[in-house]
Formats: sequence, structure tokens, C-alpha cells
Amino acid sequence: MSKIVSVFGATGSQGGAVVNSLLKDGTFKVRALTRNTQSQSAKHLKSLGCEVVKCDVTDSKKEIEQALRGSYGVFLVTFSAFLFEKEAIYGKTVVDAALEAGVQHFVFSSLPNSKKITSGKIVIEEFDLKYEIEEYLRDISKKNPSFKSSFVIPPFYMQNFDQANPLFTIRKNKDGNYYLEIAVDPKSKHPFDLIDINDMGPVVVEILKDPKKYSNLSIFLNGDALSSEQICEILSKETGKPIILQYIPPKEYEKVGNPIVAKMLDFCNNYGFDDNFTLASKITKLTSFKEYLQKNTIHLK
Repeated sequence: MSKIVSVFGATGSQGGAVVNSLLKDGTFKVRALTRNTQSQSAKHLKSLGCEVVKCDVTDSKKEIEQALRGSYGVFLVTFSAFLFEKEAIYGKTVVDAALEAGVQHFVFSSLPNSKKITSGKIVIEEFDLKYEIEEYLRDISKKNPSFKSSFVIPPFYMQNFDQANPLFTIRKNKDGNYYLEIAVDPKSKHPFDLIDINDMGPVVVEILKDPKKYSNLSIFLNGDALSSEQICEILSKETGKPIILQYIPPKEYEKVGNPIVAKMLDFCNNYGFDDNFTLASKITKLTSFKEYLQKNTIHLK
């Protein structure tokens, strides 16, 4: 009988990538956890063969424990935009519930500790709250050796360049030229790391298959590491339109764009995601930015 893997955020980008890869691989049964089991996305998952269960990180420990009963593994991603300062509290509750439910392997989508890395110069709560959950999970695993934990760390998604709902906008100005507005410093010594978030799925599946090998490991996911100028070059080639870099310093971007993203880009410019850059690529073929654009055409008006 196949073991069950329960996936939080199953209808989202990260959770959805994990669900799709689990279904494709076929080793595990998939329990898709979602706030709304009647949504079209949830119904679609059910039609694909998932067991769809109502569960959210904001539920009580007892409710989460009940939803996780019978699961071999768990994948958790937490969303700062919805949870705010309670993100760490909810994440730790899920960890406790998983332990009580008898889960054997817990995979968490984490981020670096910005406060520690920058000595307090750049503090990104969206990073640090996830890292707080990671530290807690590591401690629980250490105290309970049969409860293995592993970690994946995604940088910015390549999907953020999709112009239907862009984080990084390509604008056509009155002069007729296209400009990429981005707070990635072309003079930074740190390349800008990118991942096709769908590549997270195969990595998590392999982690779940081999808990002994990946226990206690953090696996950084980067399909590409580019300067902002290289990003413009690749965009220009793949769209067939010359795209000019319009660098906006993070402090200025904070005023006109998303303040949280501005902090993240400031962190990337000055510190970068210095981590294990090779392990993920040994697990699966990671998509380069060029390959991503070839599969996902950007249409410029």
C-alpha cells in the first residue's frame, strides 16, 4: 500500500508543483490540503486522483493533527502575506501536529535568516519568520530522530516575469522602446538567482523518497544565476524585442513598487542567496531562464 504525502497549499504555486510531481511519479498517494475543498482548483485535484482534505495552517493543532493522520510525509509552505507576524506560530503548530500525527518526514519551504546574514542591516520578516520555523523543526527532529526534516529554499520565481501578472514589468515607453523595470543592481557582485517553481516538485519528491540521504539538509533551488543585464539580453532574444534595463535602486523601488520586494532585492544585491548551488541540479534537471521563456512565451504589445 502506497504511503501518503500531505501537501499544504496544494492549489498554490509551490504546493501545486509538489502535488503535480507526486502524481506524475506515482510512488506516494497525495493528500491535498486546502482551505476550500469546493473550489474549482480543489475539484480539479480530486479529478486527478488526490484525496482532498480541508485543512489550513491557521486551524487548531487538533484539527491539523487529524488531517495529517496516516501521512508518511508532509510538505509545508507558509504565506507571509496572509499570516503576517503569526506565520511562525502557525508553522510551529503544524510541526507539532505532524509529530503527534506520526509523520515520519517533514519537508519545509524555508528562506535565509536575513537579520543574521546582514547583521541587522536588512531585516525581512518574510524571510526570518520562515527561518524561525526551520530552526524549530530542526530542533524537534533532533529530539525525535524518527521525525526527519528537510528543507528547500526557493529564490525569485521565473514566473514573476510573466507579463499577465508581472512582479517585474516590461513597459513600452513613448519613445517606442521596451524597458525592464527592476531593482536588481547591474553592478552587484551577486548574481540574481531564479527558479522555475515547477522544478521544486521533482526535488521534493526525491527528498521524500530518501529521508536518510536528505535528512537535515537545506537544498537551494536555482535554475539560473544572472546579472540584470544578462536577464535583459535573454528577454530581448526570446521575445524578439530589444529590452533596455531600467535599474531602480531598492530605496526608490520601495516608494513606487512593493516595499517587501524592495527589501528582498536589496538583500539579493548586497548578500545574495549564498548556499549549496549544486545539490538540486544533481537531483533533477533545473530549467534555465532561457529554457523557461522558450516554454512560456512572453507576448509584448
